[in-house]
Amino acid sequence: TSKKIISLFDANPETRAQEEALSYLKLFVWGMEQEKLTKFLRFCTGSNMVCIEKITINFNNLEGAERLDLPATYPSFPLLREELISILSSEYWDVDFV
Repeated sequence: TSKKIISLFDANPETRAQEEALSYLKLFVWGMEQEKLTKFLRFCTGSNMVCIEKITINFNNLEGAERLDLPATYPSFPLLREELISILSSEYWDVDFV
């Protein structure tokens, strides 16, 4: 569930921008349908099931495709939502582990 995934987030925001970025991410996850939640979990962990104790959230000030951590540069929730939906809807990412 959204609540379970959010409870796994391990983040230590140090600035107001980081706090806002984290709140945008939580809001995004909270509003996801089950299918998207499964894709999000797989994107973050490599698994469709919760098999970890936490999802560590790191912050940076990078923009665009150069980032892997949660940027503290999102000016709004709609922008974060748009980018993450685009990533999760893409047919081009694959995180399968053998």
